[in-house]
Amino acid sequence: MQEKLEKKNEAQSENEASYLRTVQRGKLTEKVRAALAGELRSGIVQLEIKDRFIILRFPARTTFALGNSDLEGAIGGTLDRIADVLARTNGDIIVSGHSDNRPISTGRYRSNWDLSSARAVSVIHRLLRHPNLNRGRVSAVGYADTRPRTSNDSADGRAKNRRVEIKVEIPATR
Repeated sequence: MQEKLEKKNEAQSENEASYLRTVQRGKLTEKVRAALAGELRSGIVQLEIKDRFIILRFPARTTFALGNSDLEGAIGGTLDRIADVLARTNGDIIVSGHSDNRPISTGRYRSNWDLSSARAVSVIHRLLRHPNLNRGRVSAVGYADTRPRTSNDSADGRAKNRRVEIKVEIPATR
């Protein structure tokens, strides 16, 4: 009897947590859409809502020159607005860099691993310029070409695979 009661309480707690995450995800999504309305319309950034996360996806053409990890000037304001929204939320923030499958080896980047990681770190440095964004919530990941969104068989496909993503966890908080 006690075991059944415990399982019922666990299921109820998980349902409540799921509901709270859905509400929080909706609030965060609204804030992001309001802050980035123009960028979302023009394709500078894409928004995806997935399970317990929202994902902001930046095609490389909007953030970096080919083979480089220095942020393009125009994207700075967009990242500043994102940082302002994120500073007023909870949850982990994972910035991931992705590349196409064309090998790179320069004096600055040994491989696509270096390039994709450097791009993620560049975005984090810009986000952390916001004085209220907690550094402990943010992490960087470089995936190189291991998580393509589409085939690398065409220039268009490779361009879609070169990107940076900001993935924000939606915690179940009251």
